[in-house]
Amino acid sequence: MRKSRLVVVVSRSSDSHACAVLAALRRLRARALLVDTARFPERSGLSLALLADGSWTGSLGALSHAPIDATAVGAVWWRRPEPFSLHRSVEDELWGGVYCACDAAMGALWNSLQAFWVNDIAADAAAEHKPSQLALAGSLGLAVPRSCITNDPAVARAFILERQDGETIHKNVVSAAAIWKPTRVAHARDRRLLASVRHLPLLFQERVPAEVDVRATILGQDLFAAEIDFPGAKPALDWRLRLRRARVRPVKLPHDLDAKLRRLVRELGLVYGAVDLRRRPDGEYVFLEVNPSGEFLFVEERTGQPITEALAALLAREAREGPPSA
Repeated sequence: MRKSRLVVVVSRSSDSHACAVLAALRRLRARALLVDTARFPERSGLSLALLADGSWTGSLGALSHAPIDATAVGAVWWRRPEPFSLHRSVEDELWGGVYCACDAAMGALWNSLQAFWVNDIAADAAAEHKPSQLALAGSLGLAVPRSCITNDPAVARAFILERQDGETIHKNVVSAAAIWKPTRVAHARDRRLLASVRHLPLLFQERVPAEVDVRATILGQDLFAAEIDFPGAKPALDWRLRLRRARVRPVKLPHDLDAKLRRLVRELGLVYGAVDLRRRPDGEYVFLEVNPSGEFLFVEERTGQPITEALAALLAREAREGPPSA
């Protein structure tokens, strides 16, 4: 029997989700370890060699320890890689070039892996694109909110005025941590907001009336759905900010909706995706967005849905059954 290959989890060392999955992998007696990209290049060494067939092969590891052979890796969970940590001696004008060099070197290593990915790096990055998500969801027959992306204050104001005051929201077009902010209500009289649009394009959407919010966590062939609401209170504009007060319970989605969500994630090229929906008072489900690295522990802890175990089992199985090392 072929020896099971290694499962690599790419995330920061303090990530609770990474720690939970690594613990589950240990329970399955799978060989697994965490790779924190923030350790590169100062605290982690990388070496690559070009083979006769034109492929790269290499290793990664702490500079003072035995490196991890790329051929030993059978599955990767691309959870939430951290930015590289450059040496303080790198001058400001050189910083971008040095960072790109680190990214190219590390990218060559990732590309050399004959491994199963959750998710593929390129697909993961492409799936973060909110406009593309909305367009694909609409093309698959999912209900989507009326939306507008603009950096023109006049266009933004006109879109807001199409609805009653307080019935339009705005959010960032991307999920970049540097400019993250929660979903907020847009008002036509908000001069500061409209002025800022000129310098930062925003996504404006109709505010979808909510009966409950729904998080559908899709992992391979599994779909775990949960309702999120606030008994005795108005639905949250952004439930992430009030999660401690939320009631989270498992729910079975309509068959047609279930099939469309699975197809959405599949066409985005993802193995894992956390989809946010909103169920209107009339029962219609409206697609809001999908997060390729969305959190799931809060769902698991309150519903008992075994998402951690399912992810660990998938990674361990693929590492065991994947292609043999070269």
